Amino acid sequence: MNTLLKNWDLLRIVRLVAGLVIIFMSIAENQIILSIIGVLLLIQAVLNFGCGPNGCDINSNRRYKRRS
Repeated sequence: MNTLLKNWDLLRIVRLVAGLVIIFMSIAENQIILSIIGVLLLIQAVLNFGCGPNGCDINSNRRYKRRS
C-alpha cells in the first residue's frame, strides 16, 4: 500500500486526472470504448505502470542478417 502513495510525479497525476475525466465523459455520453480507455489510464496512474525512463524503447542491439 505504501508504494501506491509514494513517487507521485506530474505525469502520474496527469494520467489520473485524464482517466477520471475520460471516465466521467464516457458515462455522460454512454460510450463503452471511451470508458475502457479511461479505465486503462486510471490503472496506469494508480499502479504507476507505463513506459520506463527509456520511453518504451525496443532493444536494437541485435544484428540482423540480410538475406540475398
